[in-house]
Amino acid sequence: MTGRLRQLLQRKFVKDTITLQIGKVGVLALSLIGSVIVPVLLRPERYGVWQLGLSLYGVWKVLNLTGLIPSTQTRLAAAVGAGDAVQLQNWMSLFFKVTLLYCAASTGLLLLARPWLANAFYGGDATFVNLALLLSLTQPSELLYSLFIITFSSRRQMRYVAMLQNLNQLVLVTTTIVAVLISPTAYAIALSRLVYSAVTLVLVVVVYQRSRHHTDITYPALTTVLRGMVTASGSDYWRFGIANALDKNTANLYRLLPIQITGVVAGPQAAGYVGLALNAITQQTFFTSAILDNMQAVVPQAVGRRDYAGLWRRFRQVMLVLAVGGAAFFGVFALIVPFVVPILYGSDWLPVIPLLQLLAIFGVVTTLGGVFGPLYRAFDQVRGALVIKLVVLGVGLPIGFWLIEQYGAVGGVWLVNGLLAASVLLTAVMTLPELQAQAIRQSSN
Repeated sequence: MTGRLRQLLQRKFVKDTITLQIGKVGVLALSLIGSVIVPVLLRPERYGVWQLGLSLYGVWKVLNLTGLIPSTQTRLAAAVGAGDAVQLQNWMSLFFKVTLLYCAASTGLLLLARPWLANAFYGGDATFVNLALLLSLTQPSELLYSLFIITFSSRRQMRYVAMLQNLNQLVLVTTTIVAVLISPTAYAIALSRLVYSAVTLVLVVVVYQRSRHHTDITYPALTTVLRGMVTASGSDYWRFGIANALDKNTANLYRLLPIQITGVVAGPQAAGYVGLALNAITQQTFFTSAILDNMQAVVPQAVGRRDYAGLWRRFRQVMLVLAVGGAAFFGVFALIVPFVVPILYGSDWLPVIPLLQLLAIFGVVTTLGGVFGPLYRAFDQVRGALVIKLVVLGVGLPIGFWLIEQYGAVGGVWLVNGLLAASVLLTAVMTLPELQAQAIRQSSN
């Protein structure tokens, strides 16, 4: 038994997962500090204003059809698996070029749409649109930071990923708390995000430049990537990229639209309750996020090597662990929430307690459902996954409006749970038979 455990711990996947998980502890601790201090200082009404501005910015980003992050995660991992340094540099240069063009267009279009959005959805109040405009200025730094994190993940240098994630969270929490202490307003938080995004981009670039030779394949220097923007080719990228963008952005709407609808129908305070509950439940997924981050690199590499039998075996093991562990953890979470919320947030936030208990369902489904994204992207089933999400959204939103009208913030939480559960179930039905069929075919040969 001891020998088997030692052998298990020596596997690259297990060691990488443990490294990421240890790093996530620091990220969670820092995140918890910010998630308690900021709502308490802002109080429900002003926190609701921030959540509406933040979620509007998220909804606006649905227009980003480049699919840069999910597509690059798959492409870079595949290029590393194939040892193709030329494609590696091409995808990174293309990422830079598309990022700069998209961000300029996105912010400009949002500025032009500002009066219409304020009048159409917020009774002429431009506060939420102004917040979204400020946040849109962080997009170039956010996207380019993600690119460099992907480079570490694709070469499976998880120590760097863990370190940078902790530094990122430290800068975010520090700048946010300082901003709220100076001025407890949503605008102060938005301005702090500009500082945070610039600082973290500089940090990740410095680490990348100093570590790009530390693996079997050498990553291109930043100057090479920038020069390559002129000739970077995306001829075989756009179909894959746009499909990934639509898929990812539609999934994000499952969290963003319930906050927006709750704010419009039930008011900013109710939206603040839903936003805080979603933020709190999302933080708890750190226990499995290391596994999911690792799967982003492992799955496409296994598909690139055509190791379907091994992937099918590991995939089932991961699903079993996530299902059992997620149910146990979030069951306990739902039981202790009534005791923890008053201590951390005070009496102003007591209405969040039933929302957090209901979102335990969201936590379990998210824990298990996160493994399917790398799989259907690697198998080029993105369009099928997108159709599933759109159908679920089209059927679920009318029901969600009714639920929110009847039950306020509680209805918004039920909308989140229903959208996610239906989407994950249908996606599993689509992807798992394909992987199993490939594994059986490989074994028979």
